[in-house]
Amino acid sequence: MRLLVPAAVLLAVAGCSGGGGGTPPAPSPDAAGIGAAVEAGLLARDDVAAVDFRYKDTATDPASSTVDVTAKPGADPRAIHEEAVRLVWQSALQPLNSIGVNVVDPRDPVRGLSEVVDLLDPADTAPLEERYGPRPG
Repeated sequence: MRLLVPAAVLLAVAGCSGGGGGTPPAPSPDAAGIGAAVEAGLLARDDVAAVDFRYKDTATDPASSTVDVTAKPGADPRAIHEEAVRLVWQSALQPLNSIGVNVVDPRDPVRGLSEVVDLLDPADTAPLEERYGPRPG
């Protein structure tokens, strides 16, 4: 007896096999601890009032980190953004495909900044590697 399996089923099963191009980095043993360190690093700044770090690795939001920062009035959102990106970039957080940073000045929301760094895009990663060195891995 022959079993006919639709091609879509075969592709779905093959996609779950774990094979692929290269070995993915080992998952972070303590994403919560890494997030707490990123939050502490930002809270040590005089121009930061509050920080919320989140990490997701789901099918709809793979290997993404988000850092929401409430700046103190008059702070430079670009400087805070760059520090948040540096802290996440230099962390041992694995896997990591993107770093989203949102900086809000509650007294002047227009001065805020919201950007995502796509770590799968060499145009985004090359300047970070040049400035901070390669990611730990």
